Amino acid sequence: MNNISWALKILKKDGEKALKLIKENNLLNSNYRIISNGEYLFIPLKEKINENFLKNKFDYYSIILKDFPLRLIKPRSIEEYLLKKYGKDIANLAPKSFEIIGNIAIIESRKEYEKYIKDIAEAIKNIHKNIDTVLLKKSSISGEYRIREYEVLFGSGKTETIHKENGCIFLLDIKKVFFSSKLSTEHLRVASQVKNNEIVVDMFAGVGPFSILIAKICNVSHVYSIEINPYAYEYLKKNIEINKVKNRVEAILGDAREILKGKENFADRIIMNLPYKARDFLDIACKIAKSKAYLHYYCICKEGEEEKAIKEFIENIKKYGRKVNILNYKKVLEIAPRKYNFVIDAEIF
Repeated sequence: MNNISWALKILKKDGEKALKLIKENNLLNSNYRIISNGEYLFIPLKEKINENFLKNKFDYYSIILKDFPLRLIKPRSIEEYLLKKYGKDIANLAPKSFEIIGNIAIIESRKEYEKYIKDIAEAIKNIHKNIDTVLLKKSSISGEYRIREYEVLFGSGKTETIHKENGCIFLLDIKKVFFSSKLSTEHLRVASQVKNNEIVVDMFAGVGPFSILIAKICNVSHVYSIEINPYAYEYLKKNIEINKVKNRVEAILGDAREILKGKENFADRIIMNLPYKARDFLDIACKIAKSKAYLHYYCICKEGEEEKAIKEFIENIKKYGRKVNILNYKKVLEIAPRKYNFVIDAEIF
């Protein structure tokens, strides 16, 4: 090993007391691992210490030179990992954040760090020991089921996981369903607005992050949880069971337009988290809403075009014979440079 250091040789029975003393006096050499051998412990020291320092404190002790194994220090960030391996210039290319869903880490694809993507994946695995699989996004979200392609960079490659969020448990397969842990705060924000005995319609429910949380923390009358993706629907049903909200959440498979056709004036609150297409369902939302109801409407909005998005939303609501009062609006999530998932909270009547 050739990692020679001064060491305190001590009986194991005195190990805890000795280690505390060494740490309190800032004498521990943390570059090396403590060795256990037979009835003795060998504690690596920063420097040779005077044996009088230990006199009358232990039954046996000795200060010796010893060969120690290096202690592997876990990097605290991707930048730190790349810094040690490649230097500052490469470390500066590291992604500033990544998404974790259950035991899966997901990295954005970026040209600037493409060459070092395997190192980045390895760094994430070293930093987060609970991570089983590291994935790279290979496409944008697309299609009726709102899914994307991924490349396995590290780990087992399993894409089914259990994700915990806001006190709820969600079973899902990230390759088969839409789910974003970055929406955790938004799920809670909406759920916190739900009032007693409301009837809620979650028009694009996915695996249930809005519906199930609402049923868990609110005294709702009923939540209609509609999902067109059959894989997401199966996970939604399982998650309803897992979270013990079967008495309040009803999973429904199908297109929200078809499911809600012919139904009118029954919903107190409607969640429309389908940013690229929610506008196409506003007519249905206006029909099913009670004479006074709340709407959480998600759309795609470019930086600086917030007022345009709100104006368009108001015009559409009026077109379908309802009045509207805007309660709140905000950027939820950046999906591309200067492009956002944007939410409008509104009261319609």
